[in-house]
Amino acid sequence: MFGESVLAASNGVAAALRSGGVSAYLVAVSASSLVLLFALWWLYFLQPAGETLSKNRDKSYLWGYWHFAIFAALAALGAGLEVAITLPLTGPQPLAQAFIAGHCVAIPTAVLMGLLWAILAPLTVRRVIRPSVILPAVGTVLAIPASVSAIGVAGVVGGIAVVSAVVVVVTVLQPGQKREAS
Repeated sequence: MFGESVLAASNGVAAALRSGGVSAYLVAVSASSLVLLFALWWLYFLQPAGETLSKNRDKSYLWGYWHFAIFAALAALGAGLEVAITLPLTGPQPLAQAFIAGHCVAIPTAVLMGLLWAILAPLTVRRVIRPSVILPAVGTVLAIPASVSAIGVAGVVGGIAVVSAVVVVVTVLQPGQKREAS
């Protein structure tokens, strides 16, 4: 599921390397993309679901079918990362294209974060992914592309990666969280 996003980002890196070689922009966006995907992967597996789903079979169908939306968000994120990586290949871009490229990463990331919380929240009494953490993060991720004129697309992708990593760190370090094996 995350492999397609990594593949899309890798395709963008390969295209960038073929056309222009290594640049600071390419390194920044590629590293940020990797951090972003790793953070989302970690967030996905933080909430144990296996035991709850085996005890509550009625929830398993809903949980499973909602994964189509997760897969769609991941596919859109992969495409957005590829757009962000390859953006400078055609020369100088107008601000509108940079704004769109930033949103091509921000919107799928926000949707994915929200879906992870919404799908996993009903499964357990002890929620690992808390709305007090995920909802402000979703808002922040959606707001970051507005600053593309000041920080560029690399800054937008980096900012989204940082927010995602902070969500993982805050979630992992929450006091009183006992992880259950799934």
